[in-house]
Amino acid sequence: MKKGYRLFTGALFALLVFFFNQNPVNAQQIDDIGIIIQSGADDANILAQEYLNPFGKGFGAGLNSGWFHNAKPHKKFGFDITVNASLALVPSSYENFSAAAVNSRLSRLQWDPASPDQTPTINGSKNVTTSRFTITEQGQNLGGFEMPTGTGFQFVPSPMIQASVGLIANTDVTLRFLPEYTNDEFGRIKLFGVGLKHGINQWLPGGKLLPVDLSVQAGFTTLEVDGNLSLTPQDFQQQPDSNPFPASEWEGQKVTTSTNAFTANALVGKKLPFISFFAGVGFQSATMEVETVGNYPIPVPDESTADPTDTTVESLAGEDILNFEIESANSVHALAGLTLKLAFFQISGSFTVSEFPVAQASVGFSFR
Repeated sequence: MKKGYRLFTGALFALLVFFFNQNPVNAQQIDDIGIIIQSGADDANILAQEYLNPFGKGFGAGLNSGWFHNAKPHKKFGFDITVNASLALVPSSYENFSAAAVNSRLSRLQWDPASPDQTPTINGSKNVTTSRFTITEQGQNLGGFEMPTGTGFQFVPSPMIQASVGLIANTDVTLRFLPEYTNDEFGRIKLFGVGLKHGINQWLPGGKLLPVDLSVQAGFTTLEVDGNLSLTPQDFQQQPDSNPFPASEWEGQKVTTSTNAFTANALVGKKLPFISFFAGVGFQSATMEVETVGNYPIPVPDESTADPTDTTVESLAGEDILNFEIESANSVHALAGLTLKLAFFQISGSFTVSEFPVAQASVGFSFR
């Protein structure tokens, strides 16, 4: 038993280290999002939403996977504990967006047509030239910036720990969580979810004689991710002529995301001595809310001087800048998977077919 416990905890540590190190949102991408903020609230929301769009949709798809490893619920007080790892695969159509198409929706920003039209999202290419935008107000050029590159990761990972226990009437209750993880350079991540699975053979005429197990399942997951920002007037490509704010004005900047994901599935499966097969169809939805916290410098014309080319800095509160939602791309999906079980140890894998396909794997212990 001690050997199995060490294997389980070792797998947990390895998976968490891998996923946090490979996460598409890293410190550089967070800082680059901060650069977009200087364009002001309306335009920053448009560009940030386009840039983060596949990340938000992929997280929702990943959180809605991996809820079950069999179609059949546990026996009363049977349980399993697993470490789950999901990879939502980003379609190629979400790796870039058109700067020219976005340009008509912008107010302070103007796309530079000498720069590329197609610019990467956060899951796009890393080694490319991106679109450039200039900031103008009252006919005055206040500077500009190039959109950040992508990460080169065409996937969005979702790791978690999950436990299920069988209760009365062929019903499983599942809890999933990720202990709060804080990185001084990046920020914070935390996950929690709860789900139910109920066997329906018992309610069908002759259902107990069927050669397969039928069940229905539903689950809800919430994920919080905070990323630290550090945008100062010195980060502008065109330096403001005056900065009336102390450095402490820009402390406490961060972007926060909260993702709520819900799924419901109808399952069919067959359990054999060492292997179980399952498949199903279902519905899912997810929403990622993105907001900023702290104060941010915004370049504006300096109206205190007679020179119309002079610029200064305005401090804008975070809640007045980024505040938008990214809706899930998936609705109806199909899935299939299998579970290998050796004594109390199990390995499971599944694949969900949807706009953002999801590959999922888990390792753990099961006592049925």
